[in-house]
Amino acid sequence: MSPSQQRDRIEEDCARLGLTLLRCVEELDTSGGASLDQRHGLRQAIETIEAGHAEVVTTGYFDRLTRSLRVQGEVLERVEAAGGQVRTVDVGNVSAATASDWLTGTIHGAMAEYVRRAAKERSAAAQSRAVARGVAPWPRIPPGYERGTDGVLVVNKREATAVRHAFEMRAEGATIKDVREHLRQAGIERTQHGVGALLASRVVLGEIRHGELHNPTAHPPIVKAELWQAVQRIKVTRGRKPKSDRLLARQGVLRCATCGSRLVVGSANHGRYPLYRCPPNGDCKQRVTISATLVETIVVDAVKDALRDEEGRASMHATHREAEVALERAQAQLEAQCASSTASATRRLRARGCSSFGGLVIMLATISIS
Repeated sequence: MSPSQQRDRIEEDCARLGLTLLRCVEELDTSGGASLDQRHGLRQAIETIEAGHAEVVTTGYFDRLTRSLRVQGEVLERVEAAGGQVRTVDVGNVSAATASDWLTGTIHGAMAEYVRRAAKERSAAAQSRAVARGVAPWPRIPPGYERGTDGVLVVNKREATAVRHAFEMRAEGATIKDVREHLRQAGIERTQHGVGALLASRVVLGEIRHGELHNPTAHPPIVKAELWQAVQRIKVTRGRKPKSDRLLARQGVLRCATCGSRLVVGSANHGRYPLYRCPPNGDCKQRVTISATLVETIVVDAVKDALRDEEGRASMHATHREAEVALERAQAQLEAQCASSTASATRRLRARGCSSFGGLVIMLATISIS
């Protein structure tokens, strides 16, 4: 209920102050102490201010803004440099414009960071005690085990037999696919990646490792150390990296107008929201980020509009091959219209509230519909 309750507070505060609420951005499962690069929603709000399309960034509570003094300073510096304001419903305006404003904001920020640090220390102490008792500090238990009444892992005999045989199969040269099928027939469903993680897990040796915490005799082992080591020595043959399943990533047609780099596929909120962004190993100052679903829809629609104008039959239901043929016929005309199509796509981005992602270049002439 927290996100909706925070939104209600923001809407009421905006109505009281006569502010127009342009957009509410949720940041779920994101630490308040995370850097601004990891705070996708907050960063988008700041970029909207910097682009001149909004004037105020607000949150329902101060500790929802940030729990890091360093990040708080960066937020205030960027927003105030762009002529914007930062506020929270419970505290009011947050600023570093005057010595008094800076002191007040720093006190609130220090308290928010202290609460986060103290909670982290208590959590670390609890995890250390749990590992020492043999209690795994993670919610998901590998197959072959189940939690006992005291939280310590106990052997699930049926699953343990299947897991042990899976290790034996792998040590004898079976593929991950074969091992996965064996586990599935035993009632243990795992993804390809999940099977690999199981075969590399030290939990089956009776160990618990969590960061720097280690208990080598936390629970009974179900796989002998010699067998586990034999599986680890097997080399995984890696083929060519598959092409991305994102349309514009395969074509390589999105570029950052600041650094010129091709945008790469990324995601926010643990893979929940796909997006395009500047390469993480680049040195771009703008760090363009945009919703993959949104920009793909806009670009594909723009191409179809151009084809429809030229050929009159680029149906929304065209098959892959029909679209390719239509594109080949219309390529010359489409290249001539590329500039106007790009402008049209840019206007659509702005109409959908994405002009804060300025610095996005759309190269329509090389796109094929799939």
